[in-house]
Amino acid sequence: MGEAVTDKLPIPKDSANVVTEVPPGCYIVEGQVCEKDRRGYRNGPTDRAIVIVGCGQMECVNLFVPPIIHCVRRDINAILGAARRLVPEEHLAITARTMLAAGNLREDEILHEMTQGVEAIANVPELADIRESLNKNIDTIRKIPKIDKK
Repeated sequence: MGEAVTDKLPIPKDSANVVTEVPPGCYIVEGQVCEKDRRGYRNGPTDRAIVIVGCGQMECVNLFVPPIIHCVRRDINAILGAARRLVPEEHLAITARTMLAAGNLREDEILHEMTQGVEAIANVPELADIRESLNKNIDTIRKIPKIDKK
């Protein structure tokens, strides 16, 4: 296992690029964006990328900040699973509703995706715990109380 390189490199004003030299090795690269848009300041992490740099090589890594809808789709199962261990079951529907609202996702959309996930691993005995967790999350989302939008 190599040593961690945790350099923080500022990106020059009016640029979207940074160039740096690193020793040969395998790196996980990520970024942090803080920019002003029409709603004010937006601060968010980029997705991560793995890059392998050989001796004398130059590599280019493109990073982007995913929209919140992708973050909700990607992370809702893990977040509900972690929340299930930390908060009472009756609060999980509020957690799920908040995440769906933030991602501008409808319950039927995410339920369809989760159900497809369960079906995809239905015959894989080694994934029984994941199937169980997905089914619990499906039940949680089905329990989301309906609210009137004003």
